[in-house]
Amino acid sequence: MLLPPAIPCPVGREQATGPVLSPLDAFLLARLGAHLSRLWTGAHVQGVWQDLVGRLVLRLRVPGRTAHLVLSPGPEVPGLGLTRRRPACPPAPPALAAYLRAHAEGGRLEGVRCQPFERAVELVVRRGEGRVRVVLEAIGRWGMLLALDSEGRVRAASRWGGAKRSTLRPLEPGAPYRPPPALGKARPDRVLPAEITQWTAQGEPLHRRILGLSPALSAEVLHRRTAGSSDWGAFVSVREAYGRPGPVWEYTDGLSAVELTGRGAPRAVHQPGESLYRAGSWLEEELGRVRAAAARHRRERQEIAFRERLERRQARIRDDLDGLPDIASLKHQAEALGAHLYRVTPGAPWADVPDPHDPNRTWRICLDPALGPGGNLDRLYGRVRRARAARAALEARLEETRCELVAGLPSSGEAPPPDSRQRPSQRETFRRFVSSDGWAIWVGRNGAENDRLLREARPWDLWLHAREGPGAHVLLRKPGRESRPPDRTLAEAAGLAAQHSRRRGDAGVDVMVAEVARVRRAKGGGKGRVLVSGERTLWVTPGAGSPRPAPGPVRPGGPRPGG
Repeated sequence: MLLPPAIPCPVGREQATGPVLSPLDAFLLARLGAHLSRLWTGAHVQGVWQDLVGRLVLRLRVPGRTAHLVLSPGPEVPGLGLTRRRPACPPAPPALAAYLRAHAEGGRLEGVRCQPFERAVELVVRRGEGRVRVVLEAIGRWGMLLALDSEGRVRAASRWGGAKRSTLRPLEPGAPYRPPPALGKARPDRVLPAEITQWTAQGEPLHRRILGLSPALSAEVLHRRTAGSSDWGAFVSVREAYGRPGPVWEYTDGLSAVELTGRGAPRAVHQPGESLYRAGSWLEEELGRVRAAAARHRRERQEIAFRERLERRQARIRDDLDGLPDIASLKHQAEALGAHLYRVTPGAPWADVPDPHDPNRTWRICLDPALGPGGNLDRLYGRVRRARAARAALEARLEETRCELVAGLPSSGEAPPPDSRQRPSQRETFRRFVSSDGWAIWVGRNGAENDRLLREARPWDLWLHAREGPGAHVLLRKPGRESRPPDRTLAEAAGLAAQHSRRRGDAGVDVMVAEVARVRRAKGGGKGRVLVSGERTLWVTPGAGSPRPAPGPVRPGGPRPGG
């Protein structure tokens, strides 16, 4: 059964108080997806971003309405919803957002589908004759976002492999997309009545056996069973809510596509027109709570580590203090040696001298045969001075550590020290342009920037330079390895290379074009000197086309860097 729309809903966290609604589960995913399909199919995709926590943001526009669709793969809060304002996004989009800018921005939302009873939703965007499929797999720790071409091959992803479900179906660029496996759970539409009766009789939580069922929905099935329904009837009454349009119930700890009669009255009931916006608001609120809890936990761990570190330091200082020689004893030995220095035989390994403070006591003092009696006396007084200085320094350090323990961990709100390792691209900017097709073009200003341009380029970006003449290095940023720049964009980048060279006054200039992987710095050469292999040549007029200066920070590639 393929549903019209779908998105994530509450997946429960089982605590001492019972199942708690959490990120959107498969039932709520299906209902919200149905609302998205009915209300926003045909919407114009005006912009694509990835926000600061890695969520994908699509700006949708239909006549009279504009909204931002947020696709969150998790792991903190997986889900989907609409917001009226775009979340904060970094200036340079990651590869996934760059690919979608190049291939989906400017298209229209053609449809919304989901994998039955799984928290995976697919948006189909049509632009011209091509289609791009955006897949959200909101599967907790294994969540990810993918971009598929019209043939169903993976072209970009928020991450590659490394997760349990990904190892069962390795994902590589260009590989055919396969939906995530169910990992041994039964689909609700294929469960038999006898199985439901057996699992409930054994006290087996249904969400551990049935795909798409959250702990909260599993508890609702048990509540309806105790309220008079049969095991099978209670399960079917919950299952029938899947994929059907209808209201969304909001409880104090989340949203649900099924009315949870075992939880009491809901806080609010949202109809289709507002449920997507409420889902987006709830995702933002839940993300804030999760991140605040994570920050508190991180602070607690830092405080524990801080105290343990200071306590270990205190123990080491006390051990060092215990290991210092007795200053009073050393001083008495020095005074005894000084009072009876005339009795010391030069070159002797030791000397027995009476203690001037205690006539009944005699000190045996080890001597250095290489030093005379006076030299050994000076050495002994030096040991006294060093022991006093060491004790004073250790006691001061011990008091300083005690004060640090009393003061506690410094506030995290203090401004961090400046990072000397900051990348040059964060301190300075190249000349930055945007082609008529929305591709980013970087132009170096001098030899140092030309070198840095190559260091910050990706192997699949295109490098351009005027042939047979000094000039600026130009970089045409590609959103992906297999992206092919339009001819107009390539001509504009070559025109910039010709315009920023010594041959800018010529009627036409030959410009070299090569992938960055084929360009390397010349050993022993000056700044900006490179060796190129496998290049091709374009003949262009300096300043060809109409590239425009990029507004603000550069966007590495893909259409419309502005936002």
